[in-house]
Amino acid sequence: MHNDQVIFTHQPLTNSKLGAAAAFLYLLTAAVAGFAGWKIGESNREYATVPLEISSKAYQFAELNAETVRVNSINGALVYGGLGLCLAVGTILSTKLAARGQCPPVLPSIAAFAGVVALSAAPSFVMMPAFAASSDRDPGSLDLTMPLLIHLGLWAPIGAGIGLLFGILRKRGTAGTIESTLAGAVGATLGTVAFEFLGAILMPTDKTNEPMPGTERARLAAAMCISLGIMISLLYSTLRSKHQGCATATTPVPVDPTGA
Repeated sequence: MHNDQVIFTHQPLTNSKLGAAAAFLYLLTAAVAGFAGWKIGESNREYATVPLEISSKAYQFAELNAETVRVNSINGALVYGGLGLCLAVGTILSTKLAARGQCPPVLPSIAAFAGVVALSAAPSFVMMPAFAASSDRDPGSLDLTMPLLIHLGLWAPIGAGIGLLFGILRKRGTAGTIESTLAGAVGATLGTVAFEFLGAILMPTDKTNEPMPGTERARLAAAMCISLGIMISLLYSTLRSKHQGCATATTPVPVDPTGA
């Protein structure tokens, strides 16, 4: 009589599906993070000011303009750095809840978190001077090209950073994390386009063409468009991808030592 001996080994589960409840959790957290980021931005958008000794000088327009650009760059970094920070925290909490408390890789997550904040804050030091140098800043202009490019330069890096963090947290592997990074940038781009048209149609006098829109409601709309655009794109990309990830459980796999 031939007795088959079966040895059980453990093999990681792969391609863990992102369920409807988890997707809703991510969207809800993104909305809350967007609102929190907007509140932080409202508290810091005038944190830096032009010194009185410069603003009070008569006919020193070059010095005043240069200082204004510097101040706007600092304030923009605080506003959008705060938004990126809130989105990163929300993404971490959502992933932890969706994974039922299982811990993501610590060091890569910390590095990605720091990357999100840097990618959110740093573009202001490039795009604010670019905006100041642009010739067309008429709030009533129907040309959305320059505002779109300025906002893309400010907001697309936030999406890329959140996508990178999302891919690492969900353990999507190298290919999946690259996919998430690109999806985050695409989501921020779509959110930017949505905001530009929303601003032109519903808020034509709110100075939505500026790097930091001119009214509270316009800035809130921008934060929500960015946050939800990023997360919708990430969820869509994840649901359609074979690199789903976020699986840590194991299951026994029978192995026949005879090779049969």
